[in-house]
Amino acid sequence: MNIDIVGAFRQAVVSVLESYGFGQPRLADVLVCREVCVREDALGVSIEFDGDLAGVLAFVFPRADLPGIAGQVVRGEIGPDQIEDRQDIVAELANIVAGHAMGQLYGQGLGVDITPPLLLPGPEVAWHFADEADTVVIPVQTDRGKLELVLSISPS
Repeated sequence: MNIDIVGAFRQAVVSVLESYGFGQPRLADVLVCREVCVREDALGVSIEFDGDLAGVLAFVFPRADLPGIAGQVVRGEIGPDQIEDRQDIVAELANIVAGHAMGQLYGQGLGVDITPPLLLPGPEVAWHFADEADTVVIPVQTDRGKLELVLSISPS
């Protein structure tokens, strides 16, 4: 996978999280994978993209971190009975990161369109990527919680 493409997604998540007051997100080393499972204690958000690049951008949020992450985005508390609101907020956060990354890719000369985010509650959901697909996981830690970006680009 092209390092400039991965860099666009890494920069997008850092820029967006910083703009929402998450401080300086800490990104771990990029991991190469073939399958990502959304655990029972996690929420997945999937955004497909196509154009000059095609694939899937997925986010995995531990459910225990949803209140902190969603609360930071709206700069307030999200009550324990507002589970759907939390899910919608993190799905929109994923959409904003994806849109920011697509803008950076456009700056690299790549035209890419994205689909609306799709919520994927665990544990029955898993992403299985083709052997030919370039797939990486980017773990991100913030003061309000953690998440993982999963980027899978289909072969052209």
